[in-house]
Amino acid sequence: MKFFTYLIIIISVLSLSLKAEKIVISSFLNKGDALYESFKNEDALLYYQKAYELDKENPEVLLKLVRTYKSCGVDAISSDKPQTEKAQSFFEKAVETGRVLVIKSPDSATAHFELASSIGNLIHFKGRRQKVKLSQELYSHGSKSIKLAPNAAQGYVVLGIYYREVANLDSFSKKLAQIFFGKLPEGDLDDSEKMLRNAVKLSPETIYPAFQLAITLEQLDNNDEALKIYQEISKKPIKSHQDKWLKQKAKESAEKLK
Repeated sequence: MKFFTYLIIIISVLSLSLKAEKIVISSFLNKGDALYESFKNEDALLYYQKAYELDKENPEVLLKLVRTYKSCGVDAISSDKPQTEKAQSFFEKAVETGRVLVIKSPDSATAHFELASSIGNLIHFKGRRQKVKLSQELYSHGSKSIKLAPNAAQGYVVLGIYYREVANLDSFSKKLAQIFFGKLPEGDLDDSEKMLRNAVKLSPETIYPAFQLAITLEQLDNNDEALKIYQEISKKPIKSHQDKWLKQKAKESAEKLK
């Protein structure tokens, strides 16, 4: 009888402990969310990391970590004095955590998008060989994001940028791709335009898809429409941490096209 009494006590204590841990994790996430929504990304990251230390298997925690590592990297590279090493470090962590996330959440379109987007940011810091290898991983997760959520803009943005980068590959990089994967990567500027138009249609008030579409249109020598989009960006509301920087870049690009 005493044994069962002790067992019940132990189970009760463990149950209370788990409930308390969940409450603490929830508190850390709420504090992190409030800071993230205020574009205080590095401050938000501290709370997400605290939540991660308590539960390293939690998909919600992993997702917020990936997103915030990526945002911190973007902040570092787009500041008045770009911090490239700091940015690369954040993007490396975003990719590392994102790979764990997609294992935990294989059917989450957002998880696949966040990993693909993180790879897209990291790829600019790598040499040709690594760029070619990472590009295939980016394409895979970007495509998966669209398959899982065909009415969400995010995946189309990733593939739109991917196709533009493929179109601009030099001959050596194309040879590397053929060596590693047995074929040349597919995609051109027309594919990029198609994907980015889909993204803008699905999320017309979001600055980033419009900005990327304008870049592709410039490369297609459709400068009139590119100029119009750059000018329209100035009227769009700021919704994310990078929108202020994108507005400034759009303004600069518009001036060059006038």
